[in-house]
Amino acid sequence: MAESGEWTEWHLTPRGWEHGAWKLDGPSDLKVPPPPDRVLTYEYEEEISSPFSGMSISHRELWRGSNAAWIEELLAKWGAAPRKLYIP
Repeated sequence: MAESGEWTEWHLTPRGWEHGAWKLDGPSDLKVPPPPDRVLTYEYEEEISSPFSGMSISHRELWRGSNAAWIEELLAKWGAAPRKLYIP
């Protein structure tokens, strides 16, 4: 089990990047359904596997819609997925 493992899902919509589900250390794990108009979903994760290791950061695509032109247009407008945790 990781010493610390936190993540946030980020959804690209016509309104920009919106946070989705997230997990922070402790009891703050929130399941949020993806927006119905999302075109792309990424996950940003920060993990420390032991007190003696450094932080491991990952950023990966979880889901992609089928309209490639629309996705590219929204990426050009809003930029890449956030590389940060959502902290409420």
